[in-house]
Amino acid sequence: MVTDDLASAVWYLGRMLGARDTGPSGTGSNDTGPNETGANGNGPDGAESDGAGPDGAEEDAAVAAAEALLPGGTLPLPGAADFRRLRTPDGREHHTRTRLGCCLYYAVEPGAAACLTCPRTTDEERLRRF
Repeated sequence: MVTDDLASAVWYLGRMLGARDTGPSGTGSNDTGPNETGANGNGPDGAESDGAGPDGAEEDAAVAAAEALLPGGTLPLPGAADFRRLRTPDGREHHTRTRLGCCLYYAVEPGAAACLTCPRTTDEERLRRF
């Protein structure tokens, strides 16, 4: 869980640094919720974004920093940041990752779906929700 939270925090920071350059809504995503994702799955862990800021540089830099910090196999932290990009049918690319564990937020919030980075969510579902 520490690996997931640290990767999410670095990713979130990069997105928010980019959001300051693009207005109050930043990338157009809903960055609210319990932990780092909202009930709709948006936020740093399911970022509805093709990169924060005008060219995505801040989010790209944050992803690179998280991957450098958490390359995998670094005890006592299990797993890696493990970011990848998914391409929507309209050609936009979105950073995403699959967490090591499920936070079960969807189980306590009526009507909530699993987060976009939940291990229970498929890439097809992630693309549909972007």
